[in-house]
Amino acid sequence: MRCHLEWSVKLSLLMYVTSAPGGRLEVDGVTSERGTFRFPLEEVGADGSLRFGGSVAFFAHHGAFITTLSHLQLTPGALGWAVSYTPPGADGPIVAWRTGAPAPEAAGVTELPVVALTEGGAAAFGGYYAAGEAFDPMRVVGAPPL
Repeated sequence: MRCHLEWSVKLSLLMYVTSAPGGRLEVDGVTSERGTFRFPLEEVGADGSLRFGGSVAFFAHHGAFITTLSHLQLTPGALGWAVSYTPPGADGPIVAWRTGAPAPEAAGVTELPVVALTEGGAAAFGGYYAAGEAFDPMRVVGAPPL
């Protein structure tokens, strides 16, 4: 099984963009099943970080751009993981979410619970969400437990 990150991002956000007039999602290099996106693993860093490929762009009512999730990276920390991405127009990646401690579910599947938006993530979402806002849990599939 090829390693990938499974993430529905935030169910209420998905429901909003897919039901708003002119709202939509644009995916590139990412597969989706029942609202869960699969970002393929591209690289494992020397520090244990995981870098994932593909992108998902979110557009609100009448095509108003929200953000594009691309270049996702999970970096291990003492209490959980930092999740970064490079928002459009940014000079580089920002830490947009923090997770709780990894929780192995089964062989090759690890859940990253408690995905909370950071200050940088709140700014990247244009103020739609406040820092600390809960996003959906993530799962790393096809790799040894983290």
